[in-house]
This record gives sequence, C-alpha cells and structure tokens, in this order.
Amino acid sequence: MDLQGCLEKGLIKKNLEAKNRVEKSLQIATRFLKAATRNLEIKEYDVCLITAYNSMFHACRALLFIKNYTERSHFCLFIALRELY
Repeated sequence: MDLQGCLEKGLIKKNLEAKNRVEKSLQIATRFLKAATRNLEIKEYDVCLITAYNSMFHACRALLFIKNYTERSHFCLFIALRELY
C-alpha cells in the first residue's frame, strides 16, 4: 500500500488543523520517553518496550501533523512518513 491507498481508505486524512496538535504530541512523546528510560533503569523491559514504542509513535504523529495529516492506522503512519519525508 502507498500513501494514496491510505488516503482512499481513510486511514490517513488531510486535516488543516493538524499543525495545532504538534506540540501536544511532542510533549506526550517526551513523557513516554522519560517513562521508558525509568523502566529500563529498573529492568522492566516489557514496560520499557511499550513506552518506547509509544514515544516513537507520538513523535511520528507530530511529523505527520506538521504536514497537515492525521492517521487512523499505525501502518499507514509509517507509509505516510516514508513518502512525505
């Protein structure tokens, strides 16, 4: 699948208000990254993995928001980032 396919299926949507969500998404990404670091220090590897993934997800969403898109699919988020960046 490509970005056009994700758009056609509604899994990525154009949203002119998306840029307003960048800062909040970066704040969430930072919070999850800090949680991942704390969990790594206490050897809670399963929780560390989940929080690190959430951090990356929200950082990627911020990149998508900058381009005025929103997502409804983790897979299409990756596809969109690959094509947009």
